Order: sequence, then C-alpha cells, then structure tokens
Amino acid sequence: MSGPKTDWNRVVDPAQQRVEGAARRFLRRFLSRPLGVAALCVILLMILIGVFAPLLAPYDPAAIDIGNRYLPPSPAHWLGTDDLGRDVLSRLLYAT
Repeated sequence: MSGPKTDWNRVVDPAQQRVEGAARRFLRRFLSRPLGVAALCVILLMILIGVFAPLLAPYDPAAIDIGNRYLPPSPAHWLGTDDLGRDVLSRLLYAT
C-alpha cells in the first residue's frame, strides 16, 4: 500500500498550534446546553426591563392614590393596585 507520506520527524512550532482559551471553551460548552441559553435569555430580559422601566411603566411607582386601593386587575391597572393605590405593574417593573 502506498499512502500519503507522513513526516514523523517534523517539529511543530508552538506558535502555530491553536490553543483554546478558557473563555472560549466555557462559551462553547454553555451555548451547547439549551437550559443555559434559556437562563441567559431570561437574565438579559430582566436587565432590559430594569433599564427601560421608565419607558415601560404606565404609572409612577411611588404615586399614592388612596381612592384606587385594592383594585383588581383591569385594563387601567394590569396587575391591580396595592393597599396605597399604587400600580403593581409599575412597581414590579421598577423593582427589576
């Protein structure tokens, strides 16, 4: 059999070898797991909600409205109001 000739005495230059870094290895392993990717998406979503809370919140989270105490969920207050009449959705968005 005559196959390709291999030079077994060839010296490999260490600078030419590709060494995988720890960060790249971690990222490759992390992204290969669906649960890890889902967790990363949830964390990124929470960060975005926290950053854009002033734009997303329909009401001031600290505004007290005694006349609207303990309202159930409605089109005006999606998650209702608390004991001081504050909008629960706005408070959750700011708390994130």
